[in-house]
Amino acid sequence: MFWFDESGAYHAGVLLYVTLAIQIILFLMTSVYTMFVTSRAEGKAKHRHMTIGLFGIAMTLLIGVQVFYPLLPFYAMGYMLGTCVLHSFVVEDEKEEYRRELERSIERERLQKEELSESRQALSEALAAAENANKAKTAFLSNMSHEIRTPMNAIIGLNNIAMNEPGVSGTVMEYLEKIGDSARHLLALINDILDVSRIESGHIVLRKEEFSFSAMLEQINTMVMSQCSDKGLHYECRLLSRVDDYYIGDDMKLKEVLINILSNAIK
Repeated sequence: MFWFDESGAYHAGVLLYVTLAIQIILFLMTSVYTMFVTSRAEGKAKHRHMTIGLFGIAMTLLIGVQVFYPLLPFYAMGYMLGTCVLHSFVVEDEKEEYRRELERSIERERLQKEELSESRQALSEALAAAENANKAKTAFLSNMSHEIRTPMNAIIGLNNIAMNEPGVSGTVMEYLEKIGDSARHLLALINDILDVSRIESGHIVLRKEEFSFSAMLEQINTMVMSQCSDKGLHYECRLLSRVDDYYIGDDMKLKEVLINILSNAIK
């Protein structure tokens, strides 16, 4: 395309000028097209197309100067300028992508916080509902236990009155004893229900009163023996060591525990 003679003079061939002309035409076409697109684009796309169009015009001028001053480095300077423009676009794209990724991360974190807040709210509402249901159940058990104990005490009292009536036959007396035992056992079960409601509400109280241990055993034996006879079982109570006549404590709770153990054994 070009050469230097023996005296060091620069000579350009026809092919060099053809190549430069082709490049000028290409850059002019690029500039015209990008300027046309610039008129329709918006935002950053418009800015980039305008930059490319101006770069094409600058390259056209630099190549034109290169035609008349072939030894000046305008051609190389133009391509260095184009490389800088290209890198600026790449850096801008990376910054934009990083910004979008950061926005997506912030949005994901916001959604996670909202979901966590909703989960906490739902858990709090479920806990409140469970506590209300538990309070309602405890109140219902307590009220029902008190309501049922009243007629049960009446049944036991009337049964005792009937047993003390003169002229009661042995068969009727046996029936009355079983009725009394069953009524007292049912009353003990009702007391268990009442105790459960009191335990849940935190109001359970153990009495510290003097009671007769032998009388308590007699009551237990009467109820348990009746259950055993109904199932054809032999029941026998033996005291293997000496016990005192009176103790201090809650005889009702102790009696309920022993009856429950023996009733489970009978079952």
